[in-house]
Amino acid sequence: MNKNIEVVILTKSIKNGGYCVAGIDINTSKWVRLVSSDRDSHGALFEQDIQYRNGMNCEPLDVARVPILRKMPTAYQPENVLIDETQYWEKVRKVSIGD
Repeated sequence: MNKNIEVVILTKSIKNGGYCVAGIDINTSKWVRLVSSDRDSHGALFEQDIQYRNGMNCEPLDVARVPILRKMPTAYQPENVLIDETQYWEKVRKVSIGD
């Protein structure tokens, strides 16, 4: 798959020592959960995974361009997509609740 998706980040919660980050893919309007390849944490994302080139991390209401490798659905989370953990994310813009 190796592509970028633009996601409005709607959740960033603590998960297994890292984060659960999910939102809406702005091109498909579908819910996506961004996951890592870390099996011990069940796909949690860590600080380095959610980082922009400037060193800041994604926050809710950011629109982020996220490099992904492929879909990685599970029985309970069919919306999972595997991020490319070797690449920085790019903050496209910030949106408001009204948006």
